[in-house]
Amino acid sequence: MKKKLANNLSLKVISVLIACVIWILVSGTVDPVRTNVRYSGVKVEVKSDTYYASSELNLRSDASADADLISSVAAGTQLNSTGVCENGWIRVDYNGQTCYASGDFVTTTAPAADAGETAADTSADTSYDESAE
Repeated sequence: MKKKLANNLSLKVISVLIACVIWILVSGTVDPVRTNVRYSGVKVEVKSDTYYASSELNLRSDASADADLISSVAAGTQLNSTGVCENGWIRVDYNGQTCYASGDFVTTTAPAADAGETAADTSADTSYDESAE
């Protein structure tokens, strides 16, 4: 009985290994860590980078304007990408959720800081008052 069970287990392990090899050959994925394929069929190259929304931006469930809307972000919002899609969309991690943003509405250039917040206060009186002596 034990020998029969061991043979069945060996056959199952071999079957799973063969199925994995066939899947890799059929899918054409030779580097599964660096490339992912979305349900829409769009390939995604794994790539980390920082992007900023160049205008109000919709984040979607897939790399398509037809995909479900997950959230919208304001212009200037920093987005951490986890991949770049072959169709120009960017895969981002937003609040712990994988989303997709159109590459037409993001930039790698950080938005300019508000001049009123960053300018040094140059209005201070630096004149010398002789009567104070």
